[in-house]
Amino acid sequence: MNDAVVYVLKYERDGHTRPCYKIGITKRDPAVRRRENENRLDGWRRTLSFECHPVTAARAGELELTQTMSHIAAYGFRYVRGSEFDHASQAQFPTWIRNAYKLTAAILQRCYHCHGEHLAFRCPNRACCDGFERFLEHGVTGFELPVKPLSRHDGPSERRDDTERRLERLARRLSWRLTTGAKSRSKRTRYNLRTL
Repeated sequence: MNDAVVYVLKYERDGHTRPCYKIGITKRDPAVRRRENENRLDGWRRTLSFECHPVTAARAGELELTQTMSHIAAYGFRYVRGSEFDHASQAQFPTWIRNAYKLTAAILQRCYHCHGEHLAFRCPNRACCDGFERFLEHGVTGFELPVKPLSRHDGPSERRDDTERRLERLARRLSWRLTTGAKSRSKRTRYNLRTL
């Protein structure tokens, strides 16, 4: 039974030349939530699209984080709001951009310094400091959002790509930590999370 909806609102925003995205969860009518976002979003001009993904309440946080991280990687941090990175507060912006940058590198298995396809300790751009600026505007070079929305696969015969599986696994871990407030896990839990 689907009792929640993860939505992706694509909209035009004042001062931005490219579309912006707002990802969120609602248990109410999605049309009502869309109107609320349109009234509250800073600089909203017009809605370009509104996608809804029905999901169980238990999986809603996971799918929201997965959608948010994949949109950040594809379009840039400055143009995406949602999940843990709903950067309405400018005071927390530097911390959120740093966390999103490293989280994206971990998910895509790329360098923590420049998002290149090499290990961080072999990074030729280690001293370069323009990684955050590029990430803010363009996301991760070479990453494209999958055509099919990132959600649970339709059947056992359908194969999902590696990036989607890593995003889902990481989202499960993060949502578990956030809901339980746990900082450390037992050996049994650690083993179970690794095998997911």
